[in-house]
Amino acid sequence: MNSTKLASILKAYNIKEVVTNFKPLSSFANEVFLIELNQVSYVLKRHLVSTKEEVLIRIGILEELTSQEINIPRIYKNTDNRYLTDINGEIYELSEYINHKDLNYIEYNITKEELDKAGTELKKIHSAKFANKSLKQIDFSAINTRVSQLITDFNDLYKSDVELDQKTKGKAGLISEFIQKTDTNRSDLFIKSLLYKIPKNDYVLIHGDYSLSNLLPSIDDNKLYITDWDGMKCAPQLFELQRALGLLCSMGRCNANLDEFNTDRVCTFLSGYNKSKWLGEKEIEILVEVAKYCFYIYWLDFTLSQTLKGDYRILEIFPTDLEIALYWERSFETYREFLLSLI
Repeated sequence: MNSTKLASILKAYNIKEVVTNFKPLSSFANEVFLIELNQVSYVLKRHLVSTKEEVLIRIGILEELTSQEINIPRIYKNTDNRYLTDINGEIYELSEYINHKDLNYIEYNITKEELDKAGTELKKIHSAKFANKSLKQIDFSAINTRVSQLITDFNDLYKSDVELDQKTKGKAGLISEFIQKTDTNRSDLFIKSLLYKIPKNDYVLIHGDYSLSNLLPSIDDNKLYITDWDGMKCAPQLFELQRALGLLCSMGRCNANLDEFNTDRVCTFLSGYNKSKWLGEKEIEILVEVAKYCFYIYWLDFTLSQTLKGDYRILEIFPTDLEIALYWERSFETYREFLLSLI
């Protein structure tokens, strides 16, 4: 982003201070920047995936969640009293910067206290009420159709793209081999996963990417803030709970949908989430089913779509050892027994 465009955006918010630092932040889907001034900092997001209408629906719901004491960085209105700023057809959103501890997967540095708090906050999100009924619902049928086509396109790409370097081509080859080895079980899940039978009235609001990068432990007020709500939708409660367990409670060796779980982290996170003690055998059966769906199908949707767009960064979190990637295929029963031991 050039200085002229940045100045235009800041002017729309009547921000006149001198920018002391401006740098991009990590994001797969959008462009996100940190803006530092002398006295205050902001986060600027350029939306690349969602439409303006979709973003405004989310912002309206975030206001309702904030009123229910869910900790979300404030989104600022511009001088036109609008939450979004349009600069030559590009949609920008300016939000509060939370002075926070940086959680990351390199060190896997989330503490037990933060994990417990993350569980508590996720349960609050899943229990939240909101008025807007037009929020998208997860569509497993559409995901299945899309993944089937992505697999075909991906296999064609990695064999034919001569510009792929050896490391990237090697990872792509491993993913192709993973796809082949898991084909039969994936085909079965396409047809008869238990998730398809969950009634729509059991769907709740989900964050969509409840990961370390989107949890901000505040240094100033000791609250845990939740950011990056682009994946917000309605889905089965247990679908996001299991995904959060993978994203926050795995060993940190590879893609969270494939990685081995860390039993201590799972216990800590669930102690925060499950304070009302509602998890039973029925819920555990669905958690295991979600683990299967994420392992065989769900992670391929984002990974293959990003790769086909030419963004190969996502391949970095696929392990170089195929046996590590296949961990879950031999561990579903172990996981079920572990969860049952907790109740």
